[in-house]
Amino acid sequence: YLSYTFGTLFYAFDRDKAGRVPLDEFLCGLSLLTEGTRETKVACAWDLFSINRSGQLDGITLVRFLRAFLTMMFAIRKDATKFDAERIYGTIDATAVKLVRSAYEFLGKYDCDSVSREEFEHWFQARGR
Repeated sequence: YLSYTFGTLFYAFDRDKAGRVPLDEFLCGLSLLTEGTRETKVACAWDLFSINRSGQLDGITLVRFLRAFLTMMFAIRKDATKFDAERIYGTIDATAVKLVRSAYEFLGKYDCDSVSREEFEHWFQARGR
């Protein structure tokens, strides 16, 4: 059972079916399954993506960050393997982009700007839920 479960989680992140997953995205997604508060989980995962350990994420990286969480939330569904992978990936990607646009708009950011974890938390508390 454990092998099947981890295999399912791994393959949810193996988008091109090459037997490899982006380590930062996979670990970020796994952080959802660990013990701790939401804030602790976000802080740990944020550090995996932080640009040069600056505590900042640019828009593209923030999309990947959110995509990792959304992918894991979908992958842990009992019926996840019954859905068309490409359609699910498209929905996850579109949702992540929409969330980043919402955060940037709320924070008054431009596409080329970066976001700190504190700014992200502020948006999440106000709008992201």
